[in-house]
Amino acid sequence: VLAATLANLRGVAERLLVVTRADNGPLHDWLRAHAEDCERLLVETRGLGHSLAQAVAHAPAARGWLVALGDMPYVQPATLRAIVAAIDHDSLVVPVHQGRPGHPRGIGGAHRERLLQLDGDRGAQALFARHAVQQLEVDDPGVLQDIDHPDDRRRC
Repeated sequence: VLAATLANLRGVAERLLVVTRADNGPLHDWLRAHAEDCERLLVETRGLGHSLAQAVAHAPAARGWLVALGDMPYVQPATLRAIVAAIDHDSLVVPVHQGRPGHPRGIGGAHRERLLQLDGDRGAQALFARHAVQQLEVDDPGVLQDIDHPDDRRRC
């Protein structure tokens, strides 16, 4: 799942940073063997929000960030490029497929201080709930599909 997600993300952004728990040895080994071109950030985490805050602190970006989840291998590279293209300094970008908001999300650099304050497992939902959001209509159901269980994989 992660290999497919990373394959779609490669070349989309200037930098590809994989954030993982510091105590996840098997994943670190896999990343060293299969994703040596990706920067890695090992974190002591209190949840998704805390991990995102640490990533933003580690990788400052004036324009902003594409925040992608490792369990979303079906997002098309063209969709990822469209989200990245829509990010500007103060934007919040949400891909929308058939009226449903999805992931990954684009976050402009102006939101850095708010991102650095994130903690716990809530991620950046509050940021998107309190500020104007650019909805980017995409013809890509992959923005709505993550893989939490083996049964979530698409049948070919």
